[in-house]
Amino acid sequence: MKEQTIIPAGVMRRAWALLLAAALCLGLMPSAAWAEESEGAGTFSVALTIVDTSDPADGILYNGKVDGMTSDDTVADLLAKAGFTAAASAEETEGNDKAYFDSWGSPTFRGNKSVQQPDGSWAYWATMFDGDSANYASAQLTSKLQENGRYQYIYTSDATFAYDEEASGFPVQLTIVDTSDPADGVLYNGKVDGMTSDDTVADLLAKAGFTAAASAEETEGNDKAYFDSWGSPTFRGNKSVQQPDGSWAYWATMFDGDSANYASAQLTSKLQENGRYQYIYTSDATFAYDEEIPQLAIYTVNDPLAGAIKPDPKPEPEPDEPANDAIAVDSAAYNTLFGTIASSYAGTSEEWKALELAAAGRVSSVDVATLVANAKAANGSPETTNLQRFILALTAVGKTEEAAELVQTMATSDISTTYVNGQAFALLSYESGAYDAPANALETEAELVAKLLSAQQASGGWTWKGAAEGDDPDTTAMVITALASRVSDASVKAAVDKGLEALRAMQHEDGGFRASGDAADGPINVSSTSCVVVALCALGADPAASMVTESGATPLSALLSQATSDLSGFVYNGAANDLATEQGFRALVAYQGLKNTGAAYNVYTQAKLGQAALPAEKQEESDVKPAGAPAADKKALAKTGDGSAPFAAGTAALALGALAAGIAATRRMRASDELSLRR
Repeated sequence: MKEQTIIPAGVMRRAWALLLAAALCLGLMPSAAWAEESEGAGTFSVALTIVDTSDPADGILYNGKVDGMTSDDTVADLLAKAGFTAAASAEETEGNDKAYFDSWGSPTFRGNKSVQQPDGSWAYWATMFDGDSANYASAQLTSKLQENGRYQYIYTSDATFAYDEEASGFPVQLTIVDTSDPADGVLYNGKVDGMTSDDTVADLLAKAGFTAAASAEETEGNDKAYFDSWGSPTFRGNKSVQQPDGSWAYWATMFDGDSANYASAQLTSKLQENGRYQYIYTSDATFAYDEEIPQLAIYTVNDPLAGAIKPDPKPEPEPDEPANDAIAVDSAAYNTLFGTIASSYAGTSEEWKALELAAAGRVSSVDVATLVANAKAANGSPETTNLQRFILALTAVGKTEEAAELVQTMATSDISTTYVNGQAFALLSYESGAYDAPANALETEAELVAKLLSAQQASGGWTWKGAAEGDDPDTTAMVITALASRVSDASVKAAVDKGLEALRAMQHEDGGFRASGDAADGPINVSSTSCVVVALCALGADPAASMVTESGATPLSALLSQATSDLSGFVYNGAANDLATEQGFRALVAYQGLKNTGAAYNVYTQAKLGQAALPAEKQEESDVKPAGAPAADKKALAKTGDGSAPFAAGTAALALGALAAGIAATRRMRASDELSLRR
């Protein structure tokens, strides 16, 4: 019997390791075998979900479990492993469902589109972790992966997302259209979630906010009422009108676009999962969705990691990271505040309100005729900023010829540019449209810039009259706003940087500002704080993540803390105040413009830059960034349903107080880094 040689296990392991290394170096070890060998050694699985809810037929770009990830991997690594590649521009992702574009730190797909919905909200690519865009910081491209994490990128107007097994019931689509009313004929077109097979069409209508009327007459003038006409719901008086071709128009009951299926859509009919229920005033027996009345996505998206324990969406910061965070925006309260103020300004002819509504895409809400008439009357009264206000407002609503007449008067009136704020707004007036200082102007644009630079105080700030009168955050912010597009000039940039330092020195721990003469321990001055928010947006710095105090307060959180308890406006010295509300709304519009365009946003000059209809269809910096202005900060707050949905009032009735309780926080950014203008 041969003697058996025993080789120590450690030697064998070392030998095997050497052979394995050699094989790998020579490319002899199949990659799949190596992956299989190492799987499970510190690796884990995550879920990746990418859904375009605007595409009812093919909206699921990806929904699956991705194995073999590690805590050193990022979302970019996850996308690569799932077969996605990074595109150089948003356009390159159009028609390529395996490409994504880095839009301010988050991946977007299919052209990074941004579209207004029928209810006035905006749909966009929302970055979510565990179903909530408040956790966006855990799902950006550079975010490190977490075991069992759910990473979701949803094209939606909502701030949240739920997998179907997490939601109770199923979704259906309800569509109610009066085709005889081309202006306001869509009574309802939306997805209704949470329905069950025990629910009926009557339950569906109730969940959508409709009530049953005792007679057809009761539905006239009430678009949220229906009448039971022989088992089917009818609306707007159950009218029946003969058409020119001899046919009759009536309320047709349809299921899946065909009245032949009416039995599935009557009031007592049980609901079917993913069903489409249509009630159309028409002389036709069929109905098809189109761009005006879109078919909605109601397909099922299941959790690829169903049953797996969910990680903490907000892990503790690493030791070398700043501990205090910037207070984030309560999206529901923000939406309500924005929408309520905007709606209250409908029919206005006041200059600043008109400009703000125009910048918010609501020119139709402005009484333009009266605004023009008032502007013509003001042409002979060049008081301080009187003409500038009208020039900016007229330009914003598209009345550039009328504005040009006022530019001529302003340019030849010394009273218009006597004080620093008049000089700043004169400069903004020229910049707001295709207006050049006329040959007979008392001061050219370059001379106005020079006057502003020479009026800067030793502290770095500016004062109303240009004299040393103490700190004045309002005028300092106004001048920075006027100079924002000119920071490519070294002297202007130096002045703006110095002005920002002055504003930091004037800022209080609550994040806000007090006007010159206000008590240091008094309440936040909404007007002063709003001016600073507008200036930061004009520079491309996020007021919700810039100038963060030790408590985490920012200029925007300070502003929002001064909202009225019913979210209808802003306060001054604790009481609702019209001026505070108007100036606070201007700041909200500027902030929304910054978020939606992804670049520096000047609320006074947005019309010239094509930014009036928010948000821009593309969010690429080159599309909207003013020449010489810095790009928007890439660490700005991620878009959420707020945001992304600024034009419809939200449903929350929250007292804003400090807007700090129970809300997400964004990682603090050092003010010096955040506000340092890019050269």
